[in-house]
Amino acid sequence: MTEHKPGHLCVTVNVEKQVWHCNDCKQGGDIITWIAIQTGNPVGEVLKGLGGNGASKPLPAREIVATYDYRSATGDLAYQVVRLAPKSFRQRQPDRSRPGEWVWNMEGVERVLYRLPELARDIERGLPVFIVEGEKDVAALIHQGLTATCNSGGAGKWQASYSEALRGADVIIIPDKDEPGRKHGETIAVGLQGIARRVRVLELPEVAGKTVKDVHDFFAAGGDVGQLQDLVDHTSDWKEHANVNRLTIRSPDEILAQPQDPHDNILGDRLLAKGQSVTLLGPGGIGKSRMLLQWAAVSIAGQPFIGIETHGAGLRWLVFQVENANRRLQSDLNHLRAAYRDDWATINERLLIHTLETDRDGWLSLDAEENQFAIAQAIETHAPDIVVFDPLNQFAIGDPNKDQDMAATCQIITRLCRKGNPQRAITILHHTITGRAGAAKSFGVERAGYGRNSKVLQAWTRGQINLAPISEDSSDLLAVLCGKCSNGKEFAPFAVRLNPETMLYEVAPDVDMDAWRADMAGKSSGPLMTPSKVRELCHVGGMEKSELARAIIADCGCARGTAYRQINGAEKAKLITPRKSDGLYFRK
Repeated sequence: MTEHKPGHLCVTVNVEKQVWHCNDCKQGGDIITWIAIQTGNPVGEVLKGLGGNGASKPLPAREIVATYDYRSATGDLAYQVVRLAPKSFRQRQPDRSRPGEWVWNMEGVERVLYRLPELARDIERGLPVFIVEGEKDVAALIHQGLTATCNSGGAGKWQASYSEALRGADVIIIPDKDEPGRKHGETIAVGLQGIARRVRVLELPEVAGKTVKDVHDFFAAGGDVGQLQDLVDHTSDWKEHANVNRLTIRSPDEILAQPQDPHDNILGDRLLAKGQSVTLLGPGGIGKSRMLLQWAAVSIAGQPFIGIETHGAGLRWLVFQVENANRRLQSDLNHLRAAYRDDWATINERLLIHTLETDRDGWLSLDAEENQFAIAQAIETHAPDIVVFDPLNQFAIGDPNKDQDMAATCQIITRLCRKGNPQRAITILHHTITGRAGAAKSFGVERAGYGRNSKVLQAWTRGQINLAPISEDSSDLLAVLCGKCSNGKEFAPFAVRLNPETMLYEVAPDVDMDAWRADMAGKSSGPLMTPSKVRELCHVGGMEKSELARAIIADCGCARGTAYRQINGAEKAKLITPRKSDGLYFRK
């Protein structure tokens, strides 16, 4: 019997029929696949090794030559990196249900730095920490009495969550001397800014004329710990740019003398401006993405956004989004093109949208180093003035409900967007607390707490727009409220309605915002009046406008002027209509 998977034994291999079957997991298939599983080789290599004949010359199974234990902060074995011969690497975790057995995947495993318990101990003792690319390099440094670590998977696999384990440490990064290694080292150095006490990046020189790619090569070529320490001592602190660690201190007169750009405002009274950030908050499915595209289009065209002035005509937008397929985007963009046909050429040129067309497109979590590089490359290539992340939870590091992870997310977004252009503006779409309790937090003293884990996010952003459903049965009518405007005047709350013909949001002046807020706060003397409720109060046989107004007042206790505004709103929503002959209102 030959092992198929941990705990699973292939008890049947029919060479004549060239098939296999596992009695444990009930899997099966052709013998070529079975040989590939056993040897760890791709199917193509198996076919080549067999000379095209499934019944002869199987490739030798790969042998385990080394294992590297990755342990949690408490010392528990989290997973292993396994080195095989011929050279390859796999990862496995202990089978929690069967001690001594392994599960050859990393599902549900939290990645940690190599030798994490020892690392924490040595950082507390004030010892410098070397970060290298692989476990073999770590072993070479440990042999010399130094403290060292790496991440599993090698270059391109650094996660932002690793940086926190190095808080307060004196870090020396020694990257492999190739392009992936250098990028890997730079990513680590950037991620440690503001976390590690000191960061240096050291590229090793040749030793005695011998090529040195990594730490293992350095010692193998005859280098010693003294030479390494001398190289470290002569390495300057790493800086992303010249002033990365320099604080700017100015006198009041210096601050007053600084010129300000009178044209840096983008939305409202500096609700969003160049070099600032704004958040658009609302429950999932409420229409944030559709509203964002409308905002971008009208802003580029120099037109108001649902009643709020825009000042960003001609600015370039880059939208990173991971929820809407091209079919949905086509629907929204078709409506925008029809509405803003005269400005469409400019909108088309200045609005760029990340689409979901490959598996790669659908996953942009900032936990992964390669995603940070992909986003940074897109920003550098397209040079936008405004960068959008929709929605935040799909990009967030770790658990966005944790302050530490949310702070790390905001820091990385800021770094990625501002690199090369500190005046680049940032817009974040984020989910909120749902239901009536959530809507009640969209205004008043608790409005800053509307978003999930908003304490950190609200401190980071300069402007905040809160969206809340006015009706519990529909997202077509929304309350728009200002959650924050640090550098300008907050706008007054108002309502918008999605026009079913144009699929654009329009200001809804007929909605009594005071009544809605009172109802959400539990202070309403009666049910909230809505256009649908007005239709219900309108008799089937028709009613005069004054009679219908009295019915509304009797139902919810609103003022006479409010009742007439409710009638106008229901008429605009095409739920009631007056008859031309006598002016009586009828249901539609």
